[in-house]
Amino acid sequence: MRPTALAILLALLAACGGSKKTEGPVQNGGLTGAGPTGTVEGAAFTAGDGGALVVAPAPCPAANNLTLGGLVVAFSSYQGFCAFKRGANACGDHPSSTEVIVMMARAASSAPPAIGPGTYTIGNSTAGGVITAVSVDFRRLGATCADVTTYASVTGSVTIDQVSPTVKGSLTATFWSGAGGGGTSMGSLSGTFEAGACTLPLDICGLVTGGACSVPACIP
Repeated sequence: MRPTALAILLALLAACGGSKKTEGPVQNGGLTGAGPTGTVEGAAFTAGDGGALVVAPAPCPAANNLTLGGLVVAFSSYQGFCAFKRGANACGDHPSSTEVIVMMARAASSAPPAIGPGTYTIGNSTAGGVITAVSVDFRRLGATCADVTTYASVTGSVTIDQVSPTVKGSLTATFWSGAGGGGTSMGSLSGTFEAGACTLPLDICGLVTGGACSVPACIP
């Protein structure tokens, strides 16, 4: 299946956050080096920009009283990723573009351990009462910002080497036509990355309670 429910939740926190005010200096992300590359469904991807978001754990009564937190690393085919998302109040898409979103989420009845250095298999796992969900999403947006990809599942892993002051790591991801890594390979992405921090407004429970953005605007 496509990215897990918990990972989708974290993705929407990053891409469709609510009204919580950001604090501290504005940070515009950016990449050091090329970032992951590859071809998925016949479309070649080379990162033009990107950024990283460390999502501090926060309680969400609407999500079965779980505390949610994690890490998001994003790569875009266009320049100015963080500034664009922030200018759209974290609720906008860029037409005719491609984004790769790495999502690493944790949930527990109390503050879950932070995502730290290590290698994480794409998918879901549970240990010691902590749910960990890891996904890599390849979004190829058309002229009206509709996602035109058709893959059904992703396999592979994400390695995190450091989370501060930049997020460094690597990934390998294969995209499949069938669920659970079945069917035909539709392409892959791989490579190392180093992404700077990206300042965006976040509302941890906004999606669950209906207060977050549900349909991002298509902004040229």
